[in-house]
Amino acid sequence: MNRRITACIVVGWLIFCPIEASAACFFRLGALNGGNYYSEALNISPDGQVVVGSAVLGEEGWEAFRWTKATGVQGLGDIPGGILYSKAQSTSNGGTVIVGLGSSQGDNAFLDGFRWTQETGPLPIGYFDTSATPPYNYALGVSADGKVIVGVSGAPEGNQAYRWTEQDGMVRIGDLPGGRDESYAWDVSADGRVIVGTSSTDRSVEAFRWTAETGMQSLGELPNALGESHAWAASADGSTIVGQSGRDAWRWTEGTGLVGIGTLPGFGDWPVSAALGVTADGGTIVGDIRSNNYQVEAAFVWSTTRGMRNLQAALETDYNLRLPGWTLTHATAISDDGMVIVGSGINPLGNTEAWVVNLAVPEPNAVVISVMGLLCLASKQGARRRQAK
Repeated sequence: MNRRITACIVVGWLIFCPIEASAACFFRLGALNGGNYYSEALNISPDGQVVVGSAVLGEEGWEAFRWTKATGVQGLGDIPGGILYSKAQSTSNGGTVIVGLGSSQGDNAFLDGFRWTQETGPLPIGYFDTSATPPYNYALGVSADGKVIVGVSGAPEGNQAYRWTEQDGMVRIGDLPGGRDESYAWDVSADGRVIVGTSSTDRSVEAFRWTAETGMQSLGELPNALGESHAWAASADGSTIVGQSGRDAWRWTEGTGLVGIGTLPGFGDWPVSAALGVTADGGTIVGDIRSNNYQVEAAFVWSTTRGMRNLQAALETDYNLRLPGWTLTHATAISDDGMVIVGSGINPLGNTEAWVVNLAVPEPNAVVISVMGLLCLASKQGARRRQAK
């Protein structure tokens, strides 16, 4: 008997999930009302409960969103004063604090870093250089408790990575020696103590790890990367960092240094991969890989035990999860425990759509099984009546 449900609609979202213990469920997030059905999931709360991202809203622009299984996609609006153009980049535990990019300056888009809470809505963080035309700030990461925000803001000397707290406001964290005076903070550890990002050097740009005690330290680069590396994400305690160097995704720890995590077949002679999210223990990484001409793209999952795998193929093999018509192209973040992964892909209609995969779905309870049994029984009885006519 086939015990797998192929599709079920729950509170307006299409969900694919096998009816088995330790199964996986796939949630397609859809789009905001009036949108052109383009959405992207950019991050997830450390506890795996809240997804944030952005969706196209009609012909006007983009709107940041917050998603939970209970509420669905909810638009977060934008900073007052500009066009409606916002993206949610990161969120604290439980989704209580969300940070991202907004617009308060006329027709310009993505110029203001914002901090969102349910009580305040999106509020701008500020700028280093208010005399610039126009001034700008991108808020890109937030600590698990929502108290520390990191990002980049334009300054007279160049784009500057910062650490923001309510007490101190925006504080520059410096840059690496050589090159332009320029740095970008992409992520922060759960306690706000470790910041990772990219800084200009005399060669090109290099990934960094920053703490108040050590300052900004280069993580180096992979061989033949031409002096280029970027740190995109850090584990909960900041001991594992992931990113991209040249064409290759990498993983860094103090004991190993920068180590490439491999590639996948089927992406041509010059595949390009990026590691974008990592679990709290540093043992599982998600990201994306593409061919040099962008004709083939796929989300990947990597672990210390199994190496790099195509995420969609892994879901089919390990969880019996079938996604007909879908291509999972990007995996952008993973929860601390590794049980929830988010990203975007091409849906059966050919549109880009945000998705969530939950790898730890509990065994269905008796009520669910009973309802499914009644539905199956009704279906069989209907078929018999049609045959009898």
